[in-house]
Amino acid sequence: ELNYLDGQYIIYYKVDNENSEIKYEPNSSIWIKKSSKLKARIKFLNRNVIYSDWAEAEFFKFSNNYVLALNSKYNPQYSAGGDKGILDGLKGDADWRKGRWQGYQGQDFEVVLDAKISTKIDTLILGTLQDTRSWIIFPKEILVFGSNDSNDFKLIGTYSNNIADSMMTSLRKDFLIPCDGQSYRYFKIIAKQYGKLPDWHPGAGGESFIFVDEIEILSR
Repeated sequence: ELNYLDGQYIIYYKVDNENSEIKYEPNSSIWIKKSSKLKARIKFLNRNVIYSDWAEAEFFKFSNNYVLALNSKYNPQYSAGGDKGILDGLKGDADWRKGRWQGYQGQDFEVVLDAKISTKIDTLILGTLQDTRSWIIFPKEILVFGSNDSNDFKLIGTYSNNIADSMMTSLRKDFLIPCDGQSYRYFKIIAKQYGKLPDWHPGAGGESFIFVDEIEILSR
């Protein structure tokens, strides 16, 4: 529902940069079936300024209904909006200060996903970030396990990082971990932390962070 509280007006909107605007009927609903950008503006009936600027909002349709269990504890300052922030479709970018990253300090990142149904996996994607000057370093290794009963997990994919820790610019990277192409209901992902900051770092001896955002399961 779209509303504006001041004076007489008409609201017009469009979805995903459509050429034509649609007049909004008061108290009606706008239905969207996929991830979309909604733009709306106001035509004033009693002002010299005829139209307002466009207001925009993005809506994301989840591609899954996974249930997750975090076996690590993120720093409250870096929560990505809560536990499900790593599955919300909103990818963190190189500017980690925007708040879309989960940050884990002095520990490995570990999560178990319940896909609800048997799901084929060829590749798992884990979004990560490195900004060494800010104590954030890519994980040393990523391990992916699969299970059909949530108890017995089988190692189905690994990835070792070879990007230098001395890079001081902020970089977002999706790590693509090839998996065995089989079907599982449960997936455990472990990202191994870098460890303490090295002697050459201004924060030498401090515990580094792992920053993660968005886990995706791909199948051919």
